[in-house]
Amino acid sequence: MIKKENVDIKSIASQKDVKKAKKKKKNSTIAANEKTAFDHGEMISSKSVLAVTDVVENTVEELPDTSGESKVSKGKKKRRKKNKLAKQVVNKTTQQDSVECDENMDAADSDEDGLVNADEESDIDMSQWANLCVPDILLKALEKQRFETPSVIQTMALPSAIRDRRDILGAAETGSGKTLAFGIPVLAKILAVKEQKSAQRKESQEEDDGENEDEADEKEKEADSGQKMKSEESVQDNPPMALILEPTRELAVQVKKHLQTVAIFTDVKFATVVGGMSVEKQRRILAKQPEVIIATPGRLWQLIEEENDHLRNLDQVLCLVVDEADRMVEKGHYEELTKLLEFINKSQRRVKGRQTFVMSATLTMDPGAPKRLFNKKKKIHQDDKLKSLTERICVGLKPKVIDLTPKDKVAQTLTELRVNCKADEKDFYLYYFLCQHPGRTLVFVNSKDCLRRLNSLFSLLQCTPLPLHADMHQRQRLKNLDKFAENKRGFLIASDVAARGLDIPKVDHVIHYQVPRTMENYVHRSGRTARASNLGLSVMLVGPGEARDYRKIVQGVRNGEDLPVIPVEMDLMPAVKMRVGLARDIDVKEYRVKKKRMRNNFFTKAAEEMDMIIDDRHLLEDLGDTVDQEQDKQQLRQMKSQLTTALRGSLAPLRMTKYPTKSGKLQSKKTVDLHCSM
Repeated sequence: MIKKENVDIKSIASQKDVKKAKKKKKNSTIAANEKTAFDHGEMISSKSVLAVTDVVENTVEELPDTSGESKVSKGKKKRRKKNKLAKQVVNKTTQQDSVECDENMDAADSDEDGLVNADEESDIDMSQWANLCVPDILLKALEKQRFETPSVIQTMALPSAIRDRRDILGAAETGSGKTLAFGIPVLAKILAVKEQKSAQRKESQEEDDGENEDEADEKEKEADSGQKMKSEESVQDNPPMALILEPTRELAVQVKKHLQTVAIFTDVKFATVVGGMSVEKQRRILAKQPEVIIATPGRLWQLIEEENDHLRNLDQVLCLVVDEADRMVEKGHYEELTKLLEFINKSQRRVKGRQTFVMSATLTMDPGAPKRLFNKKKKIHQDDKLKSLTERICVGLKPKVIDLTPKDKVAQTLTELRVNCKADEKDFYLYYFLCQHPGRTLVFVNSKDCLRRLNSLFSLLQCTPLPLHADMHQRQRLKNLDKFAENKRGFLIASDVAARGLDIPKVDHVIHYQVPRTMENYVHRSGRTARASNLGLSVMLVGPGEARDYRKIVQGVRNGEDLPVIPVEMDLMPAVKMRVGLARDIDVKEYRVKKKRMRNNFFTKAAEEMDMIIDDRHLLEDLGDTVDQEQDKQQLRQMKSQLTTALRGSLAPLRMTKYPTKSGKLQSKKTVDLHCSM
């Protein structure tokens, strides 16, 4: 009896605790639901919460009692079931409320976004693109990029290329929008073909649904027979649709970026196949079967010789683009291009169905023949040049020729100047220009040796030059281009690798440190500035030995009229010559020591491989003993310290003023010689 009474007492106490817990549970569920509703932006009324709890209690009360069980076990089961039901009902109500709240908030956000987008769209007028036959999905991307006005070459090329499907031969000044002039028609054709293929697949699927199950089983067995057959069929079903050939790696990467911005709302895939980058990575990209391949001829032909699966059907491309065509088809350049064109044009039937684009800024320019040919009337005409191009590339019978080459051969917003100087004075005038005319400056040279010397010299002068030439790794070349584009006072020293096609924004000055060998090179170099109707400056440093090339360029570009001479403040030249001369001495001294050490290291390494021991007296170059080497290092440190001190001073002298000072005397003009003041 005592045990039973104890159990009853415990059960009574537990029932009291259960009642208290029920009240607390109600209050906590109400508070929790109100809090979650408040977080979602709405307040759930307490009545709805009480209704939920009443439903839970009613469902618990309606549960059948089980005989033979203790009161404690019944209470536990009831509490568990009640808690589960309460959680389920509360979760459902909170989820519904949160969904409604989210929908309302999304609707409000969409209304706000709609108002903002409507305002932005109202500012953008795309009416000038209306009659150019551009697909709506590409127009949407152009609108996002705020390309409101098409360029002249785009206006003339797009309708003929998209609507009439004609081949295009385009010649226009640099920065005139030639990339989109061929890029938009290429993308439009790819989208049309993909849409046609998807429609055919739908029709075939509908036909397959009406077939018998036995035939479907046979097809499944055939599909599972070999994975290799599957891959080969998929490659054949998705061959590359467009091939764009570029002369340089940087230009190929740039064209890909431009086309990706236009195709941002499509599923068109792009691949760049260029030298200097990982071949394995390019193979992986080609395995994804991109529709557009942008390539340089060398690496592309290498992968074709390896019998890449995706490039096996490259002759089936629907569009072929040869950018900077006059450079690409020159004799002695790009031997792989000849083999590549033979591979692509092996089927005359496919050549007739292909659309071809040939673009360049100097496509229709005269090659600048000698003057004696002008007198004999043997001038090479533009028609002959175009005919040779069309024969090599296999352009259609009636291509549309768009010749927008200006009479001056360069942009109208470009200011052209020259400096007449000796060959060893070019460093002085280049440093003077960099100090007096700050801005983003691009310097062109004809040789890599000259480029390396200038890079070393102007690094000592703390001008932070960035080199760019063909022997550099592609990753470093792209990195230097990015640094140059990000810096408002960037200084890039480049060979003719950067002369064609590169669209570097807001290049203020182009300096021809060495006179270009051809007129076409001069036009393309100068075209890196004054792009898209912006202002630009081109300066040519002309030495005595470059007079012949200079006359050839002037004859072709300006009809024999000399370029104006840039004004130079000669009172600044003593300080300029002192700084540059000191930097030259340091550079020469460091180069000689470095060259001697390299020769000795090579000789020592070769002797070690032959198991020979060589005394320092038998080395190729005598670097002197330790005392002499220490003296040379000390001298170099002193020279560098002197140069650093000189660079801290101001290059400009005190100016003359017409206004009297307080003492009533006029301040006379003074020239500060920084070399003496140091």
